[in-house]
Amino acid sequence: MIVKEFEINTTSYYQKNKTEVPTNIDLDGIIAARETVFHFTEQPLLSVFRTFKFPEIKKRGLYVNLFLKNYLLKTYLILLTYF
Repeated sequence: MIVKEFEINTTSYYQKNKTEVPTNIDLDGIIAARETVFHFTEQPLLSVFRTFKFPEIKKRGLYVNLFLKNYLLKTYLILLTYF
């Protein structure tokens, strides 16, 4: 599984688009701040619950994490308002 982490500059986004950042933000052309690869040994069709931690996120802001495995993509929007 590949996890790509994006940090969104909300001020810049608002100034450019005159709108708040949507939950389905288009990430085309944006370079990920970090990319991490996880290797799992379970069979592909086995349902397994996992907890992922992101210790690199240390300041308030808006982050988007993409989880990609076997051509399946999941996107998570993380709003960190305090730390």
